[in-house]
Amino acid sequence: MERKGLNQREIAEATGLTEARVSQIKKSIENRHKKPREEARENFPFPRIQEKFSRNSVYHRLADHMEYVATGGKDMSEHKLKALLGFYKRLDEHNVVVEFDPNNPPMPGIKYGGFAYVPREERDGDLIVRINEHTKITDRSNVWLRRPKKLPDV
Repeated sequence: MERKGLNQREIAEATGLTEARVSQIKKSIENRHKKPREEARENFPFPRIQEKFSRNSVYHRLADHMEYVATGGKDMSEHKLKALLGFYKRLDEHNVVVEFDPNNPPMPGIKYGGFAYVPREERDGDLIVRINEHTKITDRSNVWLRRPKKLPDV
């Protein structure tokens, strides 16, 4: 019906459903057809950051992590997978998590601020990110933001 040009209200009237129910059905259909990388982007825990923070290498490793968890590494470049291994090694060896706060200054070896490695605290549980007011956690990202059991094989 939507492909024929009807909007949600018109579909609701034609089917006897509420607009809310039409919306729910539409979302469930859309979710079934999402590609893993799209799901990773939609569940990224920092969806609305300023462009300058997206230049931070920690941001890129976290985006790579989300892609890796969503795809199992399928079609990811060897460069990304090697960088991701280094990311996991740093998290483990230094017992740190990723934190985003626009007030975080650049760190040694990390040119741009915003994203930082901070010491892991009990409240972080087994997440690889620190949850704060700048973090958006979905049910899916709550699962995906943990260190994967199977690491990239490169």
